Amino acid sequence: MKQSPVHLSRATARIVTRTVAALAVVGLAGSLLAACSSDAAPGAGASDDFGAAVSAAAERVSDLKNPIDDVDLDVPALPSGSTNLSGKTIMLIPLATTIFANVIDAIESALAPTGATLTVCDGQAQPTEIVNCMNNAVTLGVSGVITLAVSPGIASAGYAALDQAGIPTLSGWQPAEGTAETATLRFVDSSTALETALSRAVDYTVSTATAPRSTIFARVVDSGSTTQISDDVASYYASVCPGCTLIPVDTTSARIPDAASAISAQLLVNDEVDSIFAFNLDTLGTSIVDGIGSAGTVSSANVEVGGQGGSIQTLQLVSQGALDYVVLQSSDFMGWSISDAFLRLYTQEAAVEYPVVQRLFDSGNIGDITLDAAQASSFDWFGTPTFHQTFLSSWGLG
Repeated sequence: MKQSPVHLSRATARIVTRTVAALAVVGLAGSLLAACSSDAAPGAGASDDFGAAVSAAAERVSDLKNPIDDVDLDVPALPSGSTNLSGKTIMLIPLATTIFANVIDAIESALAPTGATLTVCDGQAQPTEIVNCMNNAVTLGVSGVITLAVSPGIASAGYAALDQAGIPTLSGWQPAEGTAETATLRFVDSSTALETALSRAVDYTVSTATAPRSTIFARVVDSGSTTQISDDVASYYASVCPGCTLIPVDTTSARIPDAASAISAQLLVNDEVDSIFAFNLDTLGTSIVDGIGSAGTVSSANVEVGGQGGSIQTLQLVSQGALDYVVLQSSDFMGWSISDAFLRLYTQEAAVEYPVVQRLFDSGNIGDITLDAAQASSFDWFGTPTFHQTFLSSWGLG
């Protein structure tokens, strides 16, 4: 994010109306440890090492900006006739519909050819509401349940009720977090996709550097899994950015708005900060922009801002120049792969691994796509959705 030289205050230039933050559950803590700083003054050898690191990082992200022509999938065919779900009802329970609207659209499109009726019960990011949805699924006797980002830690009673009722339940975009899978419960883990996207965000940050960076990492530490991912990404930053300094600022989904003041405080006391990347720009993007704006003229140096995300609002902030880049997750592929995982559970076939499908957008290619709601729930921003036919064929429906 670039500071215009004709403006006296970043506050007037950087404040963007909050449109992204939607999730609320627990407390905020600022962790202000420098994770990879060097005490010694860099010499010629250090300079050479950093130059090599920049080149290597640039190579790792070079193809990530390009459209995706094909997704390499290995999905064995399901038994003939097993995916005819006419007359069956599948309940979809997202942590919050506001977070997963595009994924819900993709799941509806994917499962439509099966003939199933899909009903959505909004968890509203509240454990009691989520468990109520699960209990309603049992009461209604639905044929299957798909949850999205619903941790067993907040809905253990609901998962237990579904398991006891023998209802096939696919927990999508959610690591198991120590919960054992059963004949009726499986997980599609989000950890690999998130960590890959954040690692590429680190690579982009390094690839655009002209000297060792001082970087704020706006982390989300809602659970053991998100904390572990954040720790792994911090370690990755240390390994690929020699001589750089990482400043973690920890938050939780409930305290996303408070991240603005924590980031502003860091910028006010540390004028060497030249970059920020976020665990999730969909929820943290406007808080980061606001935090930079609140720092005012004290934060006069250019600050590059990016991270991983998946929403049209995040892409709009990149298009407007408020954010510099985003490593975007495909909601369309997420929805279709979660649907495939559910059908494999429903038909009692073995689970499969799914590839990571992501694309990086910055000022160089953001103009190549159309930012509208219709494309937000399609694959248009990424390339050609050949995987639709691949999945349908494996289901015996195409």
